[in-house]
Amino acid sequence: MPESQRLRRDAIGLTHSVVVGVAGTSPSFSIAASAALLIAATGGFAPAIILYCGLTMMGIALAFSRLNRDDPNAGASFIWVTRIFGPVTGFLAGWCVLATSVLFMASATIPAASATLLLFAPQFEHDPSVLTLVALAWLLAPSAATLRGIHVAAGLQSLLIAIEFA
Repeated sequence: MPESQRLRRDAIGLTHSVVVGVAGTSPSFSIAASAALLIAATGGFAPAIILYCGLTMMGIALAFSRLNRDDPNAGASFIWVTRIFGPVTGFLAGWCVLATSVLFMASATIPAASATLLLFAPQFEHDPSVLTLVALAWLLAPSAATLRGIHVAAGLQSLLIAIEFA
């Protein structure tokens, strides 16, 4: 691969690595969707379980940060998995990431568009053409940020995480 196409060593630091990792888990949605069940199942142990999961995610973020420092690669998981476990497992890891990304992007744009319209233009919430256009914008926005580079994507993700937690 030409040097101009390779990911630059230390392209993003630990902070942005953690932000991108946290964003991939959708913490607010995950907590909202699972908190009641978690508390019902574990009672007083729920905070400890959440802390344990947070520490696990921090470990994963640190591992990815270290892997990126030692072997910067835009392919990340499938390249690293291929080098460690072989090409078949690496291929499956790559396809799993691709499939989940496509499925999520396809399934998340309509609810995002609906929520956006409900927030900013409720009169258009049930208009299929407007809903489709807003969903398309939600699909193209992350793609455009990704094409602009990892710094833009990580900065945008930092902003979104700050809004989400606020």
